[in-house]
Amino acid sequence: MFGPPGTGKTTRLATDIIPNAIAKYGFDGVMVTSFTRTAAKEIASRGIDIDTNNVGTLHSLCFKALGAPQLHVKYLKDWNERHPQFALIGAKTGSVDEGGDAMSLAAGSDCEGDAIFSKIQILRSKMVPMERWPKDILPFHKLWEDWKQEKLCYDFTDLISVALKTIHTAPRRPQVMIVDEAQDFNALQIALVRSWGLNMRWHMLVGDDDQCIFSFSGASPETFLNPPLDDKYKTILGQSYRVPAAVHRKALEISSRIKVREKKDYKPKVDPDTGETVEGRVIYGDGSYKDVEWALQKAKEIVAEGKTVMFLSSCAYMIGEVISRLKARGIPFYNPYRTNRSDWNPLGSEDNDNITGSELLLSFLEHGEDENYWTVEQILKWGRNLSVGETGLIRGKAKKAMDVLEVAWAQNTHGLHTTRNVLAMILSPNAIEPALNRDIDWLMANVKKPRMKGLKYPLKIFKVHGLDALREKPKIIVGTIHSVKGGEAHSVFLYPDISYAAMREQEDSQEGADALSRLFYVGVTRAEDTLYIMEPSVSGNNGYHSAFVEI
Repeated sequence: MFGPPGTGKTTRLATDIIPNAIAKYGFDGVMVTSFTRTAAKEIASRGIDIDTNNVGTLHSLCFKALGAPQLHVKYLKDWNERHPQFALIGAKTGSVDEGGDAMSLAAGSDCEGDAIFSKIQILRSKMVPMERWPKDILPFHKLWEDWKQEKLCYDFTDLISVALKTIHTAPRRPQVMIVDEAQDFNALQIALVRSWGLNMRWHMLVGDDDQCIFSFSGASPETFLNPPLDDKYKTILGQSYRVPAAVHRKALEISSRIKVREKKDYKPKVDPDTGETVEGRVIYGDGSYKDVEWALQKAKEIVAEGKTVMFLSSCAYMIGEVISRLKARGIPFYNPYRTNRSDWNPLGSEDNDNITGSELLLSFLEHGEDENYWTVEQILKWGRNLSVGETGLIRGKAKKAMDVLEVAWAQNTHGLHTTRNVLAMILSPNAIEPALNRDIDWLMANVKKPRMKGLKYPLKIFKVHGLDALREKPKIIVGTIHSVKGGEAHSVFLYPDISYAAMREQEDSQEGADALSRLFYVGVTRAEDTLYIMEPSVSGNNGYHSAFVEI
């Protein structure tokens, strides 16, 4: 099933294909796997009566099926100490749920070990025979394989390769498998999917080859498209519910440059009431990623209307100036698709079990029904982050008092409020009045030092925009094009610059040029109404434009 941008692929899966399969084969007879955890969670959150053990990324499903083996990240300190010439830095951030090694290294690294490691994982993911590998990476590979054997651990690519060799039937023996975002699966992953599919009634690959943008992890549109199928086995979702005509024309202009692709009848958004095509806008904006003032002013006007905005670039560093200015002005932003990036989510992430800076500040500034006092839940959130001292928590007593409060709160279904007597059990005498007065200076002076940095940005937002700005989901999203695939916003500000390496790839091969076209095709099609194509940056006094893509 081909699902071009905004055609309701997830909705079609969640309301039609998956429920019908479950009705026929049972709630535990259907498996849904996806390239990213975000997409898998999206499917699982649609209220489908499916066995959640059968829903997840391919890496996570293999991890469980293989008995939760130890992973290399646990022992990387030992590797780095033994082999400093091949030290791994980027691989520390790998995740079973986010595609593993290649994904963790996608941001790039100056470390030679990371560079070699990434090459090896890509070669393995493409199933390139070892006799065709560059000879200069073989010493690393030998050391790596010996070390893993000694430690009895797997790297992320092992999860797929070992499963392919040893697990010939999908875990829990489902009858049907839906593979979402299949265009981003590499050859090794597709080989496993097809192997498992041989022992099922049927399986479906769902995706869009024009949106295959994870080539750095070994993905290729040919893997998704081949072997070719008869048209009767293909479904094309051709009506976009997101992309307006002006943006759609720009998207088709970009996709027409791609040499390897499936042709699709793909139409722009129409007004559901009138049936007329929604035109939308493509605007060429002022300023590059180094000069963001014009874009920020426009974004401010859009947000004031209650609409959403995305700032997108091909590389993370190109969004840095936007982030710096937003933080300096106390303007809320986030990236809900890459919650593990703290620089893109300075207000914190819902995926993190720790209280965020904004939650801490809100719990302090708000109150329960008994004004001026807090609910027990609120005081526990900020109270446990205070330091002990004459103007903070009572030494030796506050922690025990809060432990008692937490038990009482849990047993009384969140209904308890504090009183002045309760505060006196927790706060030093000199702290009670400043706390009741919601004295921000007092809070910042007494909060634990590790918490201070995380409070500065939400505090700035509060001072500029008030409490509601902390309660609401930000209307501005920032990130790379890779990070927001599947996302959308009313208006998108897209920077056309590319890295020097990407420029060379584009010049050296059609494959490299196609990859860039797909990347910016994804970028422009995030826009629900208006696409702002910004200027390329300029280097030196001669007005030379740095590497960029003609959009």
